[in-house]
Amino acid sequence: EILEVIFRKFEKEFLDGFIDAVNNCTGDFAAKYKIFHKFTTEFARDNRDLSLAFNSLLTEIIGTSTEGEKIVREIWERYRKFIEELLDEGKKDGYVDQHIDSTLYAHIIVANQTGMLVQWFVYGNRLDARAFAKTFQTFLLDGILKEKR
Repeated sequence: EILEVIFRKFEKEFLDGFIDAVNNCTGDFAAKYKIFHKFTTEFARDNRDLSLAFNSLLTEIIGTSTEGEKIVREIWERYRKFIEELLDEGKKDGYVDQHIDSTLYAHIIVANQTGMLVQWFVYGNRLDARAFAKTFQTFLLDGILKEKR
C-alpha cells in the first residue's frame, strides 16, 4: 500500500536517522539534544515533501482503525519514547530538572515540533527559519533545564 511506503520511508529517514545521530553522539544531554534539534530541523528543510506528506497523512489517518493508523501510531510512539528516554538521561546528567514529567514533556516536544513544521511551511520565506528554529529550541529547553539560562 502506498501509505505504508510513505510511512516507512519517513520512519527510516527521519526517525531512525535522528535516533542514530543522537545515539552516535558521545556527549552529554546538551550535546545530544542539540544533535536532535539540528537533525530534525534540517530534515524538514531538506525533505519538505516527505515531511509534509507524512504529517498530512498522519492527521487524516488517526481514528480510522486501519493498518495505516497502527503503523503511524507505532512510529509516533517510538518518536515520543525516544525523547522521553533522552529527557530521563538529561535528568541523570543533571541538566534536566528532576521535577519534569519526562513522559508528558516528550508529548509536548513532539507536538510542538509538528506544529513548528506546519508553521514553517505555511510562512515559508516570510519567516526567518534559522531564528525560528533557534527560538523554538530555546523555548523548549528553558522549560526543562535544571539551571535556567
